[in-house]
Amino acid sequence: MTSLLSTALVAHRKRGNAHFAAGKYDEALSEYAKAMQATTDPAGTAVCQVNRALCYVRKGEWTQALGDAEAALAVEPANVKAVYVKALAMAELKRYDDAIAAFKQGNEWD
Repeated sequence: MTSLLSTALVAHRKRGNAHFAAGKYDEALSEYAKAMQATTDPAGTAVCQVNRALCYVRKGEWTQALGDAEAALAVEPANVKAVYVKALAMAELKRYDDAIAAFKQGNEWD
């Protein structure tokens, strides 16, 4: 059963990545959500949350981007891409002090 879930996760994530590359962010969001439903692995979920956050960034939906970035960071605190999205979303939400702190955190790891 685990291999089927992993296969489904990978398949949905790949479709999501293709939609993202084509600029079809709503379709990508749907595929990433399906990928997250197809696994119980927190790391697999975190990858999809970061990808979803990037879709929300492209759509200018900063609150959703921040939520997914923070959810991914709860599982993988050193995920640089998630920290970048978090900082970017905070800046767009005019939470400048929080954004600066997040950018500094990400810069320390890079």
